[in-house]
Amino acid sequence: MLPIRGDSCRPSWWATAARRSWLLLLALGLTAGCASSLNPSFLTSLGISPINSLSAQPGSIVLVLINRTAFLAEMRVRLFEEEGYQSVSRLTAGANEFFATAHDCEISQMTIEGVAVWVTTDAGGTQEEAVVGFTAALTSGLNYTCGRVIVGTVSGTAQNFEFDLRVE
Repeated sequence: MLPIRGDSCRPSWWATAARRSWLLLLALGLTAGCASSLNPSFLTSLGISPINSLSAQPGSIVLVLINRTAFLAEMRVRLFEEEGYQSVSRLTAGANEFFATAHDCEISQMTIEGVAVWVTTDAGGTQEEAVVGFTAALTSGLNYTCGRVIVGTVSGTAQNFEFDLRVE
């Protein structure tokens, strides 16, 4: 006899529950590798401690240039890493703006190579003016530590600029 309206083809309650369980396990297995992108409160609701599940990020040193002038300003910083590598970071900020950049804590020393302001001339061009300020080297563990913010501030008017550096 032929089944009527598919009664014999309908899956049982147990088969539906088993299929849903497998789908849930598959979804949890796929997200296990992406635990760092999950909401910690979701992990807590599942009974998983988010503190132990999320990977720790390495620390950073943040360099900030605050420009309190009416002109474009730039700070050049030479960075020396523990492995012997070195690079130059240029922080440029517009008039009354700031610029920030973050670097890994592998930096063992940094030197402010120069601070300059580009002053607008009467003819409409720009002229670079060097700013006299902090020129000594900063050494990790002595002048700053990992997680600190190093702030350089340029202020003043044309031909009378000042530079201040502080570690926060």
